[in-house]
Amino acid sequence: PSLASRSLTESHGVVRHLKAGRLAHLKRWACALTSTLFTWLRRASEATEGPQGRQGRRRRYPAIPGEERLDLSPAEKRKWRKEQRWLQKKERRRSQRAAERQRAARRKKAALQEKLADKSEEERKAYWEEQQRLKVAREQSVRQAFAHGNPKVVINCSFGDLMPARDNKSLASQVKLAYAFLKRSMAHVQLHVTSLEDTNPALPYFKAVGMDGWQVHVHKESVWDLYRTEDLVVLSPDADEDLDQVEEDKIYVIGGLVDRRPQKKRSRTQAEAQGGSIQLRKLPLKRFAPKGSYPILNIDVVVKILAQRKLRRGPDAWPDI
Repeated sequence: PSLASRSLTESHGVVRHLKAGRLAHLKRWACALTSTLFTWLRRASEATEGPQGRQGRRRRYPAIPGEERLDLSPAEKRKWRKEQRWLQKKERRRSQRAAERQRAARRKKAALQEKLADKSEEERKAYWEEQQRLKVAREQSVRQAFAHGNPKVVINCSFGDLMPARDNKSLASQVKLAYAFLKRSMAHVQLHVTSLEDTNPALPYFKAVGMDGWQVHVHKESVWDLYRTEDLVVLSPDADEDLDQVEEDKIYVIGGLVDRRPQKKRSRTQAEAQGGSIQLRKLPLKRFAPKGSYPILNIDVVVKILAQRKLRRGPDAWPDI
């Protein structure tokens, strides 16, 4: 019994010793052995397959026409292939966008047909007459806003040199969305775009989205040369005071900055450099926007808020905008 008791005690001591560190040592040894084994197997496989086998596992791209006639170094040829693949991908995306627009148009047409399917002939005629009346009213509203609209909203596009090409493209798209909203809402807001001289990098993107057909005032001069400073209200997220009312005799300036990487105080610094009595205001997002809202908004969103604030007057209108 004493021998059995001694053996049992020794076995418990071995277990405690293993728990104290031997198990960890065994785990490290097993991991090292596994890694070595996989390395040996990979090298053996490569030796069996040869160079052609190693290349076969790489991602292969289809040959590009004209590649064999290029007199380039291997590195230059790889760079050229990468550029060509990017252009091909861009073209595929463009064709896919066109196809998606066609599908969206078909869905819209099908939804309209479904909407009118249960209506009588007189109701369909009344619907189309109403749509035509709205179209004429919108066209008249756009012409009146272009000639006599108030207030004036100015998109200051003098920051084009500070943004990459994709941000200038996004700027043009956002201004297009702002113009489309003003047409639909019939808010009689007069839209201006300034600093679009021939050297502005954003100008080609504005032309690409159809700016030549817009009823918008386009200026090569800067906003500071066109208007008196005492008439300007510069909107900047870095301003100290909130915007309260939208007054029709004021000119509201929105910085044409696309802030993928926010450039703090850029519009404020430019406005303060002009001197005079320029008013700096920010939208009251902290007071009325949903909790956690991003303080820097797209240009079209700012234009929508200004137009809605013009249409909804009174101290209690902000929460509903």
